[in-house]
Amino acid sequence: MQENEAILDAFTRLFEDYQDIAAKSARAGICCFTRKIPTQYALRFYPGARDGLVVEYDKTLLEEHFARKIGLGDCFKRVDYRKNPTLFESAAGVDMLWEESRNLNVYKGMMGILSNAKLTDELFVKMFTRIIKKYSYQKESRIILAGRNIPDDSADILGYAVKIPREAIVGIRVHRNCKKEIKEKLLTLGYPVKDMVK
Repeated sequence: MQENEAILDAFTRLFEDYQDIAAKSARAGICCFTRKIPTQYALRFYPGARDGLVVEYDKTLLEEHFARKIGLGDCFKRVDYRKNPTLFESAAGVDMLWEESRNLNVYKGMMGILSNAKLTDELFVKMFTRIIKKYSYQKESRIILAGRNIPDDSADILGYAVKIPREAIVGIRVHRNCKKEIKEKLLTLGYPVKDMVK
C-alpha cells in the first residue's frame, strides 16, 4: 500500500484503521501447490525443499473438501508472475490495472473496488497471488484462507493446521536422499510412496 498511492488513499478513506487491515492480511494462510510435479533435480529450486517430499493430491477432492468444510468454492487461485509484483499499475493515480490482455487493459477505480465486497475480495486475491517472474517455473496455484476463513485469528498465531481428507493424497514422492526411516514411516502409515523422477 505504501508504494501505490491510489490503494493507500482508498484504504485510508474507507477503513478507520488501514493498518488493522494490513495486520489481518498478514495472518492470512497461504498454501502453495504446483500444477506440475517437480523432478528430483528441479526440487532444489523450491525454497527449503532440496531433499524433500512431494505430496500429490487429487485436486477435485481438495476442491470439494474446501467448498464443503470451509465454504471456500473455487479455492485454487493461479499465481500471476510479474516483473514488479508489489506494484499495481495505475493510469490516473486513482485507479489500478485490473485485467490485461494483448488487446485491452481494464482499469478500475480504487474507491469503486473497495466499496464492492466482491471486488474487494478479488483485490486481496490479486495481492496474495502476485509474485516475481523468476519463480514462474513453479507453475503455482494457491489456496488462501483469510477473513472469516481463518481458523484462529489470534495475533500471536504464526500458522495453523488445516485438516484435509486422507483420500485426497494420491501419493508421496520421495527424493533419493530422503532418510530411510522417513520413507518407512510413510509406508507404515499406509501412504502410497513413490520414488521421485530424476
